[in-house]
Amino acid sequence: MNDQLSASLGKFLGNEPVSSYTQYVHNTALKFDHALTVAKECLTKHRFSYERQYNKSRRSHNFRVGSIVLIKNVTLSDARKNIVSSLAKKWDGPYEIVKKINQNVFDVKNLENNKIVRINVDQLKTFYNRPAFVDKVKLVLPEQERNPSCSGPSAKRHYDFRHYKES
Repeated sequence: MNDQLSASLGKFLGNEPVSSYTQYVHNTALKFDHALTVAKECLTKHRFSYERQYNKSRRSHNFRVGSIVLIKNVTLSDARKNIVSSLAKKWDGPYEIVKKINQNVFDVKNLENNKIVRINVDQLKTFYNRPAFVDKVKLVLPEQERNPSCSGPSAKRHYDFRHYKES
């Protein structure tokens, strides 16, 4: 497409014999219109390719008023306050969507203190409530973890999460 644009510009800048001033003005206007059309086609093509590339990292959402969501918690590390961002909660909530402002912005209400916050959809995630039995489950470690004689550098630690036992 760029070759087409450069060819159009070369044709536009070329010298052609002109019989009168009005013919020259008419030919120049036609050349401008053609160059403008080619430039619009190039911009449209590239806009779609930019849009496709940008949307590769986007995730679709289907949040509705009344949905229960979590909000992304952004915490910065601070040595003076003994805050380590890697150990902080990643998501805060649950919140309920109260109002849809536009396609990307929602008003959400904290279910604990009824505070309303306006938030972008990129910072929302659907809330899935844990089943009640998960709180009552204890993890049973494999035999080598329970047996202290199997400790040492040669004993590899691994957790088998398939072995659950209700308490």
